[in-house]
Amino acid sequence: MQLSKNALIAAGVIPLLAALIALAIYLLYGSLQSQQKANEEILQKFGFTISPSSPYTESTGVLGGKQLPATFAEDELSPVEKVIQGLIRDRDQLIDENASLQQRVDQLQGEVETLQKYKALNEHFAPDNFEQELEQVRSTLGDILHNLPETQKFSRSRLQMITDAGVREYRRYVESHHLMLSSEQRNAVIREPLVTYSFCLGNAIDLASNSIAEERSISAWFSDPNANPLPRQIRSDLEIVIPPCQQTLRAKLQQMLPLGASGG
Repeated sequence: MQLSKNALIAAGVIPLLAALIALAIYLLYGSLQSQQKANEEILQKFGFTISPSSPYTESTGVLGGKQLPATFAEDELSPVEKVIQGLIRDRDQLIDENASLQQRVDQLQGEVETLQKYKALNEHFAPDNFEQELEQVRSTLGDILHNLPETQKFSRSRLQMITDAGVREYRRYVESHHLMLSSEQRNAVIREPLVTYSFCLGNAIDLASNSIAEERSISAWFSDPNANPLPRQIRSDLEIVIPPCQQTLRAKLQQMLPLGASGG
């Protein structure tokens, strides 16, 4: 009888406890829902919405969530809302400052690249470096001209003269246009337009000079025009025969080396 009485008590108490627990859960859930809704309403005032995140959905706005227009007056904010508003303002200020800093970094990076190019150009045209380049041009051009069957008719002094003239034209073009040529570009210039120019010049000197003495005068003039002025007649003849050779060379150089296309 005692066991039956206890069983009856348990049978009555257990459902009651279950009901109380269920009621507590319901009330707690309702409280959480109310707090969730209140939080959402506060955030919505500042232009945010709360939505389930998914790796397959696209987000919008700076922080990744959809942002809606604010719907509050500043004097209506609670202390919590004012804290949120302050944080949002701080965030926006940091975003603006970061954008300004990035713009400045990009500007400084451009200035650094410009200075690096300027430094490289100055180093390239430093007397020692550029003279070495010109000596390489002189050596390569001279070797080619000495071994061409077409130039065997020229004297040694004539070959030296037209080699020096080719180097001067190379120097004039490269310096005037601030070009830094790669070894491949330089060799291509030597082997085609400079060789053609030098050969053209060798034939032009034949037309302008009538004696070995006049040829020597032309050679001296080529080496230093200011220190070795030419007689008027020879100078007039050279002014007729040399420009076509120069124009052909410069047109070919312009075709091979468009300005701003340095090889470095």
